[in-house]
Amino acid sequence: MRRARISWLIGVLAVVALLAAACTGDGELPTTTSGEGGGPSTTEAPATTEAPTTEAPTTEAPGTTEGGGSETTAPGAEEEGTFPIWLVVVAGVVVVGLLIWAAARGGKKDVVVAAAVPGWKERAQASYGASRWLYDSLTEGLAIWRGNAQFSGTTSEGSTAETGNAAAWEQLAGRMNQARDDLYAMEAAAPDPNTAQVARNVVDSLNSTRSAVDARAEARYNYRTVEAGSGADHDQALAEAGDREKRAGANLDAARQSLSQALTALSSVA
Repeated sequence: MRRARISWLIGVLAVVALLAAACTGDGELPTTTSGEGGGPSTTEAPATTEAPTTEAPTTEAPGTTEGGGSETTAPGAEEEGTFPIWLVVVAGVVVVGLLIWAAARGGKKDVVVAAAVPGWKERAQASYGASRWLYDSLTEGLAIWRGNAQFSGTTSEGSTAETGNAAAWEQLAGRMNQARDDLYAMEAAAPDPNTAQVARNVVDSLNSTRSAVDARAEARYNYRTVEAGSGADHDQALAEAGDREKRAGANLDAARQSLSQALTALSSVA
């Protein structure tokens, strides 16, 4: 912008200078004629009048010159050296146009459009969707399937129920990471401390529920291992493994309830 203003000013000054230099009282450029030897011509004194002689005057044909040619001066012809003022104006306009074009070219800068960063509302909505999927998937049924699959050594897809659990388990890590990233971003962009606390509560509940699912799966695996064993204290070991499963199931249920409450609070601000 500053360069453009300077160019405008230079152009206007150039035109004014050209016009000032070109204009005279009658709107034409001043002309000079040189005398012999290159010096400026001077006005000669009028010739003195001599007494008429008695000789008869010789009569020459009008407009003749030496060699028989005729010399004719067209009436109204412009004086040699004059320069029309409109050409000066046109030249000034061209100069200004070139200066403006050069300034516009030099003033152009690459405009870098920054990628739009989602606000906390968008982050809240995205994190709610991912967290809700985790709540629906992190169930006791998934934990029991995982424990049984570990015991049998077959975590591949089998029946319809096992197919759904296997697919959910495969997506679990990626979904957890995505939900946590969105929640952390929401917390960072939250407009007030209460909204930031809502995001932190969901993160904590997700981590607790995931840990509870892993603990429940481990308890199931342990029970299946004890059940397949034998020995004098087999019954007691099996009863202890069963109690461990119950406690793991209760912890998972409590973690899911806490996650449900955290998601309810998140949905109210999303």
